[in-house]
Amino acid sequence: MTGVKFPGNIGGMGQVAIPEKIKGLPVVKIESYAFFGCDIGELHVPSSVTNIAAYAFKDGRVSAMHFEGDAPTVEGGGFDGIDGGCEVYPTIDAAGWPNDIIWHGLQLAYKYEHIDRKDEFERERVDAEGGRWH
Repeated sequence: MTGVKFPGNIGGMGQVAIPEKIKGLPVVKIESYAFFGCDIGELHVPSSVTNIAAYAFKDGRVSAMHFEGDAPTVEGGGFDGIDGGCEVYPTIDAAGWPNDIIWHGLQLAYKYEHIDRKDEFERERVDAEGGRWH
């Protein structure tokens, strides 16, 4: 086995971070109905996740999703019924994200604000490491 599947329903939380590994194996898939009917403020998805199964977010509500890697493959209906207010924040320069502002029916927020904040994030990282921002 090369990875494990994130199985599921943990809703009703403000912020959820899917772990990159479980028992030493990478989490590679968000399973069907994993977030069925869940109400989550922010969801953080690690770069190890390469697949989102059909109906993974069926009838759920997520305010924002932050993806740390390349765009995962989304099976048909992966975001079926999800609240339309969800904004997706992909990692800048990661592969597979469209040049459009919509991805599987969800708003790609980086097209408006995330790119503008890249320098701010980099400045904070450099300052935190004791460096100097130029």
